[in-house]
Amino acid sequence: CMMQEITFDIFIESTAASTLLITGASGIHRLMEANIYAENYIYRQTAERFSDVMWSMGQLLFSSFDKRLAAYLADEYVKLGSDVISTTHEQIAKNLGTAREVVSRMLKYFEKEGLVALGRGTITIKNVSGLKKLLT
Repeated sequence: CMMQEITFDIFIESTAASTLLITGASGIHRLMEANIYAENYIYRQTAERFSDVMWSMGQLLFSSFDKRLAAYLADEYVKLGSDVISTTHEQIAKNLGTAREVVSRMLKYFEKEGLVALGRGTITIKNVSGLKKLLT
């Protein structure tokens, strides 16, 4: 809604129960004109998302996959506050922009190195400091 001249298809996948509000660009622009706080929030969110995209592009272009996967697992560990991550290799592949086979191969390597333990639909972080060492 923010960029009137740019149109593209989007795909949204929720991992938790969610409520979605869909509105047209004209509704968003009226809101922004009427409320400076809403305008500020929308611009800030846009800038943060753009920054996230640029970071992701940098990771894809300049970082090896083992580092990207280690960073992903370490981030999930912090975000969830748990050493057990309930996800699939396919979902990780989608999140990191690669093939499931690549994720499976690297996770097997991480398991062999004692960094993680693999289970059906779960990855248990065994050595978070070891994962973080891969990032340097």
